[in-house]
Amino acid sequence: MPFYVAVCKPAYARLAMIGALMHTSVPPSYGPANSMPPSSRVGLGLSAGVVAPLIAVSVVAISGLSARPTARTVTVGLAPVAATVDEQTHRAFVANYGDASLSVLDAHSGAHLATIAVPPLPSLLAIASAAGRLYVGTDTSDAAGHTIVTVLDTANGQRLRTVAVGAGASAIAVQQPTGHVFVANEGDNSVSMLDARSGRVLRTLGVGDVPVALAIDDRSGRVFVVNEGPERDGFPIGPSSISLLDADTGAVLRTVTVGYGARALAIDERQGHVFVANRGTDTVSMLNARSGSILRTTTVGTTPLALAVNERTGRLFIANNGDNSVSVLDTATGESCVPYP
Repeated sequence: MPFYVAVCKPAYARLAMIGALMHTSVPPSYGPANSMPPSSRVGLGLSAGVVAPLIAVSVVAISGLSARPTARTVTVGLAPVAATVDEQTHRAFVANYGDASLSVLDAHSGAHLATIAVPPLPSLLAIASAAGRLYVGTDTSDAAGHTIVTVLDTANGQRLRTVAVGAGASAIAVQQPTGHVFVANEGDNSVSMLDARSGRVLRTLGVGDVPVALAIDDRSGRVFVVNEGPERDGFPIGPSSISLLDADTGAVLRTVTVGYGARALAIDERQGHVFVANRGTDTVSMLNARSGSILRTTTVGTTPLALAVNERTGRLFIANNGDNSVSVLDTATGESCVPYP
């Protein structure tokens, strides 16, 4: 049965979307008790949800979208910020930023199964399903300033290794067919490519300024990296760009300039189109998923921050933070198909 996992944390109410996808007691002193997660990153696995106050996870069963869906709220660790689901083990995993732990839930019932200690400030999760691995990115760095990524076995939660990637990891995604994990590092403008099973770093690739998000198109074998570009006092002052990588080799194929302040992207694999939200120019760029060429730029609402694709209906939904509206585009043409708000 399909389901949504909604992550709740204090003072950070916003819509989060994603396109991709883990354990025993945690010592009270393991990780800062008063740590608050970065407001710019909230991860949801497999689906979308609304982030709202409270230290809990709600599991909602969707069966024909009935008016009163079955729901359960489960208490987890302190300040949960990311969740993902492993369809192989039927487990949901929640990263608790405030107490350096992962909560493990039964994906069917929502029952809390275990808690596992991880390095402090876990904020990113990604499942490599074929390899049976969970990748946990943190806001913790080693002495050289490299972000710490922990690799866990999804079957038993055992910590297999800790890997140092680039500085300031901001996003993780897995290319399942090739068994490659990609980590965007906004602190040093790089992307780390890892072997999904071993966790070994295979390549480190230079990309554009401030890579903040990435997504993978399995059909075309391409990785799209959003480089936010320059900003001042939180406002974009120059164009963003998209780096296009080969998911098999990691080679940087091309870089394409888009609007200002890009932070989110979504892919419609059926149409072969990639969409990028440009919050500084109130536009969405539509790219060809194989070549990376820009096909169309569409004006939407004010400050578009999040995107979600419904491939079945061919619709792209854009959450516009600046004017409290949602824009809807046709994923085949990139044209607006529903007036907003």
